Amino acid sequence: GLQFFGGLKDTLGHRTYKRAVWPRVVDTVCAVVGTATKVQKKNDGTGVLYFAVEAMTGKPRAWVLDWDIQQMQADVLTAWLPNVIRRVEELARLCRARGGSGGIIIEDKDSGQALLQHAAKMRWPARAIPSDLTAMGKDGRAVSGPGYVSEGRTKFTREAWEKTVG
Repeated sequence: GLQFFGGLKDTLGHRTYKRAVWPRVVDTVCAVVGTATKVQKKNDGTGVLYFAVEAMTGKPRAWVLDWDIQQMQADVLTAWLPNVIRRVEELARLCRARGGSGGIIIEDKDSGQALLQHAAKMRWPARAIPSDLTAMGKDGRAVSGPGYVSEGRTKFTREAWEKTVG
């Protein structure tokens, strides 16, 4: 629940989330993609998180700028990925990223492997999530995330926090 995200307190004294303002200048902007192979499952889909990252000053910080989740067949992923590349580049301009776009980091499993191969063939700015992170599994990665948020090192912009998909 929201108690993991730090910030304001609700009427019961639980910590609740305070949305961050859009970062003005960052080091880079990148996207992280997790692909799904079971498109018939109701709660499974291909997701992308767009991050602004500042690593040069003190503790590294990140902002979730935008996100999306869709159900699609694996063969459509290669047509979808250029849209992700364009969005990363657009967000890098909006955040005045010193290093520009950091490209896309893709989970190297299932349809993600084919997507990485296609991206390499097309010379798109994509690379695999480091294997030590994917070895943790999705549950392990999900459990480790709230600490970075409660420390204030990862923030959700108002736009990302309030976004919904139908």
